[in-house]
Amino acid sequence: PAKHEPDWKGAYLLALQERCKLSANNLGEWLCGKRTLRHFALKDMRALESHVGNQVESELEDLKGHTLRNTLREVTLRARVFNSNLPLARFAIEIQRPPNPINPDLYTPDNLAASRELVESLGRAIRLDLEQLNAHGRVGVLLLSAVYYGGLMDIPQLNALIQLDLSKVIWVSQIPETRLNLSIRGQPESEQRQWFPDPTTLALLSRCAQSLAENRPYLAQKDAKLRCIREALSAVGMSAHNLPASLERLFELLQIQRQTQLPQLLMNYATRSSYVTHSVLSDSWRHLHGNASAPENEGKHKRKKHRFRRPAQHVPRWLTTLCRKIRNEPITALENEQPHKTLEALIGDWASFLLRGRSFYGNPLQPKTVANYVRDVGVGLDNLLSVESILDVPPDALEELYELMLEGQSTTPMRRNLAKGLLEFHGYLQKKFAYPPISPYAALGIGKTPQFVDAQIISEEHYRQVLHDLAAGPLAQRTPRLAMIAQAMVIFGFRLGLRRNEALKLLRRDLQLPALSAARAAAVRKRHPNLKQLPSEQLTALELPVSLHIRPHSQRALKTRNSTRTLPLHVLLEPDELQLIERLARLRDDEEAKRPYSEFLFCIPELQTRWVSESTLLPAIHASLRRATGCSDMHYHHLRHSAATWLTFKLAASALDVSEGARLLFGEHSQTITRLLDAGRLNREFLHSQEAATRRVIHITSAVLGHASPKTSLLHYVHCMSWLSALCWQWNPEFWPAGHVISKIAQVSLPNKPDDLTAPGLPAEIRHIQRIIGRIQVYKRSNCPKVRRLQSAPQSGDEGWALTRMNEISSMLAYQAYAEASGQSVNMDWVEFAEADRLAMLERARYINRLGKHRLQGPVTCDPHHRVELVPRPPKHGGMTAVAVYADRLYRLLSSRYKAKASRVLDDFVERCWASETTLRFYSGRDEQSAREYLWLLSELGIPLPDTEFIIYDEHTPRQTKSLWRAVLG
Repeated sequence: PAKHEPDWKGAYLLALQERCKLSANNLGEWLCGKRTLRHFALKDMRALESHVGNQVESELEDLKGHTLRNTLREVTLRARVFNSNLPLARFAIEIQRPPNPINPDLYTPDNLAASRELVESLGRAIRLDLEQLNAHGRVGVLLLSAVYYGGLMDIPQLNALIQLDLSKVIWVSQIPETRLNLSIRGQPESEQRQWFPDPTTLALLSRCAQSLAENRPYLAQKDAKLRCIREALSAVGMSAHNLPASLERLFELLQIQRQTQLPQLLMNYATRSSYVTHSVLSDSWRHLHGNASAPENEGKHKRKKHRFRRPAQHVPRWLTTLCRKIRNEPITALENEQPHKTLEALIGDWASFLLRGRSFYGNPLQPKTVANYVRDVGVGLDNLLSVESILDVPPDALEELYELMLEGQSTTPMRRNLAKGLLEFHGYLQKKFAYPPISPYAALGIGKTPQFVDAQIISEEHYRQVLHDLAAGPLAQRTPRLAMIAQAMVIFGFRLGLRRNEALKLLRRDLQLPALSAARAAAVRKRHPNLKQLPSEQLTALELPVSLHIRPHSQRALKTRNSTRTLPLHVLLEPDELQLIERLARLRDDEEAKRPYSEFLFCIPELQTRWVSESTLLPAIHASLRRATGCSDMHYHHLRHSAATWLTFKLAASALDVSEGARLLFGEHSQTITRLLDAGRLNREFLHSQEAATRRVIHITSAVLGHASPKTSLLHYVHCMSWLSALCWQWNPEFWPAGHVISKIAQVSLPNKPDDLTAPGLPAEIRHIQRIIGRIQVYKRSNCPKVRRLQSAPQSGDEGWALTRMNEISSMLAYQAYAEASGQSVNMDWVEFAEADRLAMLERARYINRLGKHRLQGPVTCDPHHRVELVPRPPKHGGMTAVAVYADRLYRLLSSRYKAKASRVLDDFVERCWASETTLRFYSGRDEQSAREYLWLLSELGIPLPDTEFIIYDEHTPRQTKSLWRAVLG
């Protein structure tokens, strides 16, 4: 050993020398000095590594294999000083993994026999007459069924099952479901797990409801559930030596059977081992099938972080100045030449340290994050520190100070943010002043409490309705390009899972289209004049590669290093969505070719901004999302959660061959089912075979989202594990007993009439079991809470049908005006008007154009020839909403028996408004009938007569003219 190396190193060097002597390896003998070598083969070094590690693990109990391998690495590094051609030994890392599902240590003959006997005993127990068992035995059969058939393979899930109220079992989809309130790391009700009970457990729940209610106090006792299970197994003749001695032993024996039938991903989900995927609120799925009522037992305070404001704190002026300087000067690090005698100097040097370096975990920090850490930690230290400098506080007292600061926070998110800041601050003290390290978990509580995820999942129907709503919304009336960009933002969020800033600040060069430039295309046509360009339909069928690069640039920094990625748009997007993106890119290329203005993809030069601002796009996107889903909390980041959920579910369902079973969950959503079944492109691009491992699915999702690891995706973004578990486990006919067994348990008759259940595409076994479960009184749909589902027709907003129609007409005219002014083709497929009605509206708008520009009203937008465009002008005060009620009455009037008279008045009004010098003018002797009809129209619209003002223009006989008009108008 070297001079300052530890004492244990000598024992490893001696052991390594002995191994090398006995290795019969040229390199090993050369290292021991037993022979000379001129050439060193790499394969000899790899063979020596394998020999050293294997011999240590098998023979030397006191020595660790990876440590001896690293000792070999150090020896070869020293030997390279004498011969630089010597290959280096590789590093060895100790990895402690749990045993594999197929593990010889677990699959012993005794365990296999006990597991097989346990499953056979459960099969006999569910076929028994439950009246022959006592109450504890019936509860034991229920618990066994829930574990093996229902997938509840841990104790908290069984506790939640015992407390389950059958009235909470509802038919949201085509199979019953409920929610299990589970704890995470000691925090009660931290996970609201969506659970689809299997038919056997559903029947036992209805049959044993009274026994379960009577024995709830008893089941809360220690080992009470185990005693019930043992009593049920003893009643069917299971041998005493194979009875499970604990619930953990029961789970182990049942996992032996299921682990050979199901992927490990679902086993981890059922046992809640290594990760928890559904730390979300209980209403995160309720808008997926319709606008259901909010749960009674949960308030919105769990989600609304702004409900708890920061308590009044004394913030020193120097700290406010420092935070403002950090935010406003993010490029240059702060310079602090003062000695660390005061808290102000120490905090300033810490801020400079964070700006110049990296975080505790090695990631670069944004200036706003540094400012938040500095403010939180600085305020706490300034309020609680009683000495002049924190360097005078001993390390033990410093941990107590941290605990006091954390206890002073009012909410869990505030406590979590302060803990992150304290971790960075103590890391700074550790590196700068040699302070001892602290445990983030024990001292600061990082990782103790689960982080609730605000996730709302939207369906394909919601997504399509949002795109249609944006095409016909207020953005299109301003300029159709805004509507196109908003649609592209929603597409990137829902299909690709892009973050808001990633999508908004894309550069033109980030989108790689399979198209030649104009010069290259002209050169090709010149060399090959007989070649013809393929139409767009054939180009779409070829599935030419289209890539989108997500990468940082000077105007946008990405969240993590893994956020830099390349996404295949021709795989992840639908053809119509890809055409919209390509059309938008071509428009930008044409604009930049004529006059270079901005390098960003989402840019409208007319608005004079380098990229479209968030304040312009996001309010309209959020409004469309909330109108489509009926959820007032919807925002853009929920599209990212939806993208992760649907992509994982689609890939996993295809890999596990359960895609057709998705009709059980989303059979009433035709567009969602069509999207889920169309997985050919994804399989060809990502899976390459039907036998791909499900673990790869999570890695694909993590790569598409740009997460640091698949763990982040599973913990916070993938919310479809309960759906996969239902299709592969609980509602998989391969795992069910016969239908007559389930009907006997539930004490209902078997269906013998022809199947009249409208469930196309489902197997006959599933439809048969659905009819049996539907006959159980407690599960009948008539007894379940009604869930109002999404209607097929688009729902109008709160403003009414008339305002919705006005917006659609205005958007249609805006698109037509843009197409005529720019000469570009515009997608008009979203227009729901009949062709005759649309042509009539365009003819009417062009007729109004030809009347000329009114001197009191300027056009909304003008072309270079100063012609008034087709875009209608809304009222100056209140917008369209101010006239929505009158417009609704006008539409009804135009549909009544007075439609001819009303149309005549409207035509006369348009002629007078655009042709006269003032807004509206009637002349005596010729316009009396027009004035009477105009007043009639106002009265039909509900406008009171006193609100109508007439101004008489007569310089000679004003009194006689006023009397004349009084007589005419009555």
